[in-house]
Amino acid sequence: MKHDSPEYQQMLAELKSDYLKSLPKKIELVEQDYDRRDALALREQFHKLKGNGKTYGFESVSILADVVEKLFVDSHEKGLIATPIAISILHSIYDNEQEQKDFTLEQDARMKEILSLS
Repeated sequence: MKHDSPEYQQMLAELKSDYLKSLPKKIELVEQDYDRRDALALREQFHKLKGNGKTYGFESVSILADVVEKLFVDSHEKGLIATPIAISILHSIYDNEQEQKDFTLEQDARMKEILSLS
């Protein structure tokens, strides 16, 4: 199947839609791990989000998760500080995708706050 074929593009659109439908559950898992302050589980959750976000066409999820995962590697404390902010951003990404609106992570003040932790 060629990458520019309509069938391939349809398949990608379906995969992206399926991922979007699964995103609230993924956010919920992060929230549960945060409630337990389980830094190791959170690091793993953000690692998964990083890989899956890019795979399914959610670059902003991947970028955000990469930054937070690196914070956990550097310091559990920094990762735990960043997590509720990241959860808020993940909800915004989801909401904007649902409404088919653009979301610019680089201009988001919350992302700048997370980046300031590194």
